[in-house]
Amino acid sequence: MGAAPLLITTTLAVLRRLAAVWAVLTNRLPRLRQLLVLQEAPDTRLSESRRFLASLLDELVIVAWVLILLFWFSQHQGYQDARRDAIETTSTLPVVSLVLPQRDGVLAQDLRQLNDSGEPIPDPPLANNVLIGDLELAREVRNSTLSDPSTKQVWRLLNQELTGWLYLIRTLPPDAKADERPLLLAVPNAKRSQTLVLAPSPPEPVA
Repeated sequence: MGAAPLLITTTLAVLRRLAAVWAVLTNRLPRLRQLLVLQEAPDTRLSESRRFLASLLDELVIVAWVLILLFWFSQHQGYQDARRDAIETTSTLPVVSLVLPQRDGVLAQDLRQLNDSGEPIPDPPLANNVLIGDLELAREVRNSTLSDPSTKQVWRLLNQELTGWLYLIRTLPPDAKADERPLLLAVPNAKRSQTLVLAPSPPEPVA
């Protein structure tokens, strides 16, 4: 916002310069000058109108630059905040642990499988489930539904709506590229037969 005075002053100076050029052109073009003279009101009213228009133009320039800078600043700050929360080492979002019925968690890990071997199930069961879209993306989510603090990829709660929707993101490692985006998972009906546990950071593994 510190650049606002400079931008406003420069813009007004350019506009006044253009007005001066326009005045010179009208003086050099007799026909145009005669037409303007015919349309002119008495001197007092003309002078007041010019002052009003000049004041209005100044205010419009000031308001326009303030709105442009506010929009730019908000957009820039929003991107910085989103990037901060997408990176695991700087994220302020709570770590999430979501337990839900098997019928509602086709992309989640089977707790029985985890207790047996700890290996992720390669593909979701296909019975009573259909898929539209990218199969590899569904497999990637399935294979990474468990947080992995060692790789700085942890599932965190992005938002919880009153309608029952949960939005989870899988954070990115600190060395993620600037154009890399975290995975986003939307879970419907979060108030039905589900348990949600939140923590400020991933807990230390039990030895």
